[in-house]
Amino acid sequence: MRSVTLLFVVLLWTAADAQLVELTDLDNGELCFEGDQCKSYCCQRDSYTEIARCQAYNPEGARCQNDGIWDVYDYCPCELGLDCRKDSWDVYYCVDPNDS
Repeated sequence: MRSVTLLFVVLLWTAADAQLVELTDLDNGELCFEGDQCKSYCCQRDSYTEIARCQAYNPEGARCQNDGIWDVYDYCPCELGLDCRKDSWDVYYCVDPNDS
């Protein structure tokens, strides 16, 4: 897993040396290192490959996470107006706070 990440960093570094690469305002689905690079401000890490991609905030009913290091998440936070709450099995989901 770490070798894949290291390879990605080396390739990106090589591309940056060849020309200046703009690594901000990335669209959903593009590779990222931190959330500030993404238009959505959420960089979601794939649990199997450890590769992170920009993702949209999660809708109601989706799994969520509130605190990611450098805005890199296993599950992106909820859309505006929703809360990320823990259920009885300690799993966090996006819920409408008005439905409580």
